[in-house]
Amino acid sequence: MKQAVVELVSGSQMRGTIGSHEVAMDVPERLGGTDTAPTPTDLFVMSLSGCALFYAYQFLSRRGVATDGAEAQVDYEPGDKGIESLSVRITIPGGLSPELADGAKRMMDACYVKQSIDLPVKLTTSIE
Repeated sequence: MKQAVVELVSGSQMRGTIGSHEVAMDVPERLGGTDTAPTPTDLFVMSLSGCALFYAYQFLSRRGVATDGAEAQVDYEPGDKGIESLSVRITIPGGLSPELADGAKRMMDACYVKQSIDLPVKLTTSIE
């Protein structure tokens, strides 16, 4: 089992650690934060787009397609209880043939983060 730890550093400012990596988090001022770093929701959205981009990159690079400057953009609609919709769009400089675009999209859909969202993930919470 893997583990991530998030600790409050100062007020709403948080530091997340996973393995040897650290990530800062905060919330906007309107929520009582200081807006010094991405929110946990921002990081979730970025992890989904990063995963999709990486899977597309793997597919395309194995086929000799230049991917320098490729970009993933995610548009999302927040709702009252969570994110209601997400749309990930990847742009490859120079474009792709329809066949390569279709294959890259299939790989994006196989991204581990997307698969985790699509599954009924068992989530438990507790407080000590």
